[in-house]
Amino acid sequence: MATRDDADGERGKSVTDVIGIVLAVAPGESITLRTDAGGSRESVEVTIPAADVVAAKRIPPRPPRRLPRRPVD
Repeated sequence: MATRDDADGERGKSVTDVIGIVLAVAPGESITLRTDAGGSRESVEVTIPAADVVAAKRIPPRPPRRLPRRPVD
């Protein structure tokens, strides 16, 4: 579980299975991430207490999007 801190100051929402970019690590205390929403919604910052981290995995960046194909005249 993680506590989500929205830009508007809302706090206390719980989230699970967080995929994001690591912003800060406090060894033995917490990890702060910016969620990677994949274009589905806005990113938010999430702070996860070290005791709540069950697993961590490095995921490679998404490949760049390809431009749409255009018909050849």
